[in-house]
Amino acid sequence: MPDSAAPWLPRDTGPMPMNLAKINLNLLLSLQALLTEGSVTRAAQRLHVTQSAMSKSLAQLRELIDDPLLVRIDNSTQLTLLAMDLRAQVDAVLQDIEQLLQHSAFDPAACEHGFTLVAGDYESQYLLPQIFLHLHALAPKLSLRLLHLDEHMAEGMAAGRIDLCLTTLEQLPPHSRHQPLYRDQMVCVMSARHPKAGDAFTLEDYCSYPHVVSSTERGQLINDLLASQGLYRPIRLEVPMYHGALRLIGDSDLLVTLPTHIAAQLCANQDMVQVPLPFEVPALDFGLIWPARLDGQASHRWLRETLAAYLCQLMADTSVAFIPAR
Repeated sequence: MPDSAAPWLPRDTGPMPMNLAKINLNLLLSLQALLTEGSVTRAAQRLHVTQSAMSKSLAQLRELIDDPLLVRIDNSTQLTLLAMDLRAQVDAVLQDIEQLLQHSAFDPAACEHGFTLVAGDYESQYLLPQIFLHLHALAPKLSLRLLHLDEHMAEGMAAGRIDLCLTTLEQLPPHSRHQPLYRDQMVCVMSARHPKAGDAFTLEDYCSYPHVVSSTERGQLINDLLASQGLYRPIRLEVPMYHGALRLIGDSDLLVTLPTHIAAQLCANQDMVQVPLPFEVPALDFGLIWPARLDGQASHRWLRETLAAYLCQLMADTSVAFIPAR
């Protein structure tokens, strides 16, 4: 087979010609899922098919491509070298095919796509359930998978495991696109019976009392700002979620730092008070981030535009400042 052959086809190992009739779009989608997930089980979940159906597709692909694609090493399944080479090419080919077929207007009511979204704990618990119901009313056949935001977001996006992320826009992954939505400030929360509640709250106070931090907080930035002044804050506990940090405050002298709009929601009807930070911290820009390869996909474009519009409705009564679309 000549070098210019489509990259998802098997390499020519002899005079026997390729039977193109054996290749269909569903098989290419299975190949993409297998290369992305590196697992028959997860690939089947991604495409909402049975594991046996995905195993059958893998067997067909192995025969067509003349490569095992997935191999078991010790107790894990890993991609072969050829499979790793094909991954980005298959993504690009399927995106080209989808854009080729999207000549007619996108119909959300008929959309059967599945998307994986990543968000922090506040967005996952308080915003995305309402957003999902809104999306479901418009696109009842669309399916969503929600993952918690962690330090592997950029890696997951590059590997094709993440389609859209709702988070701060401080560090953008390579080969990504983003849409700013709103801007907020950080605030300090303490018990209503804290020694400094209702009293002047100074930088010395902030650095004297113990802190509980969330892994989603801009912790390192705050630490760096303090360090630039020769200061530090005593961090006594790190937890994965904001509401977990706030539950620990009780009648203690602990402090929690978080965005104002999240504090307003999580501290409502709680025996807590909010005080401005006693030092300057740059504003937080929140928005959507997605892989550049999905930028022109009609279903993805509809998803992010619909999500952004409804999210701004939900945030209308909060303290955030909306960022005009560019």
